[in-house]
Amino acid sequence: MSQPPPGQYPPPGQYPPQPGQYPQPGQYPQPGQYSPGPFSVTTALQFQDMTIERDLGLTFGLVVRSMGIAKTLGAGFTAMRQGEVTQYTSLLEESRRHAIDRMIDNARLLGANGIIAMRFDSSELNQQLTEIVAYGTAVLTRPAE
Repeated sequence: MSQPPPGQYPPPGQYPPQPGQYPQPGQYPQPGQYSPGPFSVTTALQFQDMTIERDLGLTFGLVVRSMGIAKTLGAGFTAMRQGEVTQYTSLLEESRRHAIDRMIDNARLLGANGIIAMRFDSSELNQQLTEIVAYGTAVLTRPAE
């Protein structure tokens, strides 16, 4: 089997991908760019009323965010007063949504129409950067009979 050009996604159902099949960071598809049809995501290990025809493997979406100096200062003052720090809450909520969008787009490129066992993970790279990853198992499903 010949190797696809660098940056090309693997054909649907081919997992694991061969080296060079995924785009480099910064070349990700825009959210919603691929197959606009219905797409299901669950934290469960299966979909109710759906049959999993094929397991296409791991899919993920990764976002690294910085809040910027102005918002960081505002959040620092808010934190001194106690209570919810809304600047961080909105940043993390937006980052999670963006990570989910990237995960779904990557799953669609694998040929999936659903993701099971979806999870989030996050870490602080330093005091300015936060990494959010959404990951799960890309699957091809059909309605149960």
